[in-house]
Amino acid sequence: MSETSRDVPRNLFNPSMRDAVFTMSPTARYSKCSTAPKLPNMSWPQCNAVRVRSLRFALPQPRVALWQFAVSIANWALMGVIVWVLLERAAPYPTVLAVLLLAAVAGVATHVPAGLGVIEAVFVACLGGELGSADVLAALLSYRALYYLLPLAAAAIGYAVVEASTRRAPEGRYRRPLSSSTTSTSTTTPMPPLGQ
Repeated sequence: MSETSRDVPRNLFNPSMRDAVFTMSPTARYSKCSTAPKLPNMSWPQCNAVRVRSLRFALPQPRVALWQFAVSIANWALMGVIVWVLLERAAPYPTVLAVLLLAAVAGVATHVPAGLGVIEAVFVACLGGELGSADVLAALLSYRALYYLLPLAAAAIGYAVVEASTRRAPEGRYRRPLSSSTTSTSTTTPMPPLGQ
């Protein structure tokens, strides 16, 4: 028996096991629940979780889902405003927002981290003719600095401050043990799973 054939479980070649593994639908299955949210005049799926194979993902409550949707819309609108202002309002805002959304979809489709280069290419292809490629690229580089690098710098400073304060804290308060052999005298309770 070769080295590679030993790594494959034998029951995978059993016809019933093979059918069970290879005929599973890649789409999610919904698990029914009697505690599904009930809101007046609003239809909501009668489930509280999505199962994909052995993984279970809890669905948010309707109020949380609507809040997430509103924040997402605000985020995309803000991104569009940033690019629109950096383009000096040379193109209409709805056009800039539409190109930004198209560029985001293209970035996801190409699997390039942060759509690096893809977003720029879509913007140059869509708006470069009327605004000039140099102006579009300058605006997008400024956008990347404002939208990605500025929050990263703020988070790095905040992280450094938190780390410095935990190192100076008294022994029992925030400080973590220096080695695994040191035992902690504080008792902590584990956090409940999400959605409970």
